[in-house]
Amino acid sequence: MIIRTLVSSILVCVAGPVLAQTVSASDAKQAATQVAETFASAYNHNKPADIAALFASGGVYLTPGGTILTDQADMTTALAARIRAGWTKEAIHVIDARSEGSDVLAILDYQIQGTGLAAGRQISGYGAQLLTREGTNWRIKLLAGNLKPEQDITGMATATRNQQIGSN
Repeated sequence: MIIRTLVSSILVCVAGPVLAQTVSASDAKQAATQVAETFASAYNHNKPADIAALFASGGVYLTPGGTILTDQADMTTALAARIRAGWTKEAIHVIDARSEGSDVLAILDYQIQGTGLAAGRQISGYGAQLLTREGTNWRIKLLAGNLKPEQDITGMATATRNQQIGSN
């Protein structure tokens, strides 16, 4: 009996990660959309702490401005500063979402509208999110964003076929 219990415990520890449930395509899209909508709503309602709370324990935010944030308090401070600078309205669109085992990889585009001193201005870019479950909630394990430049100085835009992700 002890040996059977020990063998069962070892199998669960070793095979558990392998046997983790894979996320379906529709569930991946739903998770990515839900997180994006929650992020944008919190942003648009000036609730940076709610955005930081979307990050998993140990989550990483590679901001479009080039900073690396790994602490929720730092995320809250940085997002509050951006909002105070006049970048107050954000829209996020999920371009593609797919299963990465039990996690979700999402490709996004975003636009942030300026108000106050930034009135009439817009910044935009693409982002990639890796979502993971913590309990019953999807959390951001990694969010990496970029800024679309006004002009491509790298030459990469002309070297690609400009295909949308997820379309063949």
